[in-house]
Amino acid sequence: MFKISHVHELPKIIGIPQEVIDVTESIVDTLDRVYGVDRDPLLHDGGYVVVLEPEDDLSVLEEIELEAERLCPEYTDYIRTSAGVEYCHALILCNNEFSIHIICETSKASVNLLE
Repeated sequence: MFKISHVHELPKIIGIPQEVIDVTESIVDTLDRVYGVDRDPLLHDGGYVVVLEPEDDLSVLEEIELEAERLCPEYTDYIRTSAGVEYCHALILCNNEFSIHIICETSKASVNLLE
């Protein structure tokens, strides 16, 4: 699992399709521009992106104190890679100034993330 809060953290994403990295970059670029590059994602507004690795299942979200079965996304989008693998991108609003974006292979996403 990769937890990305800022553009400068993107190089730590390894083994993930470029299309997913591009979406992640777009999100964290917006977070950096709107909320600042010096923000602490746990103490300040904004949020972060969680990208699950292909070998991960949703239970890894417990490491950041999220229960996959209880998540209720504001919206869900899909990312199709050039290799034909589909990823789910779910936006979880925690309050009006903090969100968590969860990106994982659609085949591993729970029903509530897909709806």
